[in-house]
Amino acid sequence: MKKIKPRFVYDEDGNKVGITITVKEFESLIEGLEDFYDYQRLKDYDSKKAMEGAISIEEFEKEFFGKRLK
Repeated sequence: MKKIKPRFVYDEDGNKVGITITVKEFESLIEGLEDFYDYQRLKDYDSKKAMEGAISIEEFEKEFFGKRLK
């Protein structure tokens, strides 16, 4: 991602009240957020797919030990 160089906007008391960035910087930020969102959705999808073949701990104990452990 491109480095963002914000320019601060100050009020008459010298307090920061806003920023300005270029259109290119803004588009870069939006693209980065979209990429992050897509990555999170893919990660969630992979987690769900991995869990499809999973069994409960109770089923594991019964299958592995032949009985449910307490």
